[in-house]
Amino acid sequence: MKKISMIFLMFICLIMLIFTGCEEVGITPGIENASIGNQENSNNNNSSNDPSINDTESNNYQDSSTEPINETNTVNPSTDDSGTDGTGDPVANEPANPGTNDPVDPGTNDSMDPDAIRPQNWATGTGTIDNPWANDCIQKAYDAAPVGSTIFLQEGYYQLSSTVSFDKEIHFIGEGINKTIIKTSPQKGFQINANQVTLKRFTVDGNLQPDEGGICINASQIDYLLLEDIEVKNSGYYGINLNDPNNCTLRNIQAHDNYRHGVHAGANEAGRNKNNLYENIYCYNNGVNGFDERGSLDSENNTYTNLQCHDNSIFGIVIAHLNGGNLSNSDSHSNSNIGIVVSDVNSFDIDNCSSTSNVEHGIEINTSNNINLTNSIVKNNCSGIIIDFSSSISIASCESYDDRVTPLQKWGVELTEISGTISVSNCNLSPNKEGEIYDPAGVAVRTDMEKTLAKF
Repeated sequence: MKKISMIFLMFICLIMLIFTGCEEVGITPGIENASIGNQENSNNNNSSNDPSINDTESNNYQDSSTEPINETNTVNPSTDDSGTDGTGDPVANEPANPGTNDPVDPGTNDSMDPDAIRPQNWATGTGTIDNPWANDCIQKAYDAAPVGSTIFLQEGYYQLSSTVSFDKEIHFIGEGINKTIIKTSPQKGFQINANQVTLKRFTVDGNLQPDEGGICINASQIDYLLLEDIEVKNSGYYGINLNDPNNCTLRNIQAHDNYRHGVHAGANEAGRNKNNLYENIYCYNNGVNGFDERGSLDSENNTYTNLQCHDNSIFGIVIAHLNGGNLSNSDSHSNSNIGIVVSDVNSFDIDNCSSTSNVEHGIEINTSNNINLTNSIVKNNCSGIIIDFSSSISIASCESYDDRVTPLQKWGVELTEISGTISVSNCNLSPNKEGEIYDPAGVAVRTDMEKTLAKF
């Protein structure tokens, strides 16, 4: 019995020793796991400040399922946002290398469309300058394309054998100016007869067109046409010609070395040539005018911004037969006649423009009414601002002068055959060869309370 009591007592002591030892060591259940969790949180916080980690996280995408995707998975930067390899097949979620995330040429985005029609399916040739893709491959691609689809023209040279006509909505996309290069036949390059057509990112070279015998891009009575990032050159007549366009946009256009005008548009039917936007248009070395907007009938509410026209054989910018609209942030220089012509125009604003070093006038406003010319620079021309047969013209905060050693520009403002009030305010009109204002009829009202010079 004593032996049993002794064993029981020893057992009680052992239990007490175990619990006393734990308290001395300081190990409390749950603390170890908590410390590991804190360490992980600390690491995550530190890594979030690493730009390479943030770049990787920015490539995360969400698929069409409702289950969240693990945030550690990323899309390979060589794929599009859908997480496919461009053919619709999924790719492995490999971590992105932040050192290889170079900007992608936007011209290549359309190549990822698995439904895009490619002229190479019908082409002969290899796409080089000496052996361009041919065999009417662009026409055949258009014929095969459903309404509203995309024709993708990869980088290289294409040779047309005749005019390609667009009679349905289509999206015609290249890989960039001087990358996708289309050489026309002796005929017109493209004829657009349908609404909502898009042409983007390519060059059209009309070098084979005879003088007075071809146009790179021609459009007739169309709505919602988009021409963007396009170069037209060496045409036999106009680089781009728009006849009766409505609600169309031309943006980032280079038009040069064409036989007549770089870009031409106008109305020949009542109610047409309305609400069009011309933005970032570069016209130079053309045989007549750079940008020429005029038809036989009045147009309405067209907007022109950042027209850059120089070294054209006659006029730089011509805007005629228009009611409402504005020309802004534009420059016309070194043309062989007049820099900017505004003719038969009503209720129109010219703002933040310059016209310099043209052989004749800097700006001519004729047969027009309610024109506001503001914050513009006209200098070093033969004459500065010429106003003929016009009324209700306001010239404010402009500069018209000649800063050459011997001034040759005759007048800052020259008024002839004026039928109404001309207001000149806050302008710098000297030095000039003859003087500030030529006003034989005494119709100008000048209010130079302070001179606010044009600035860009």
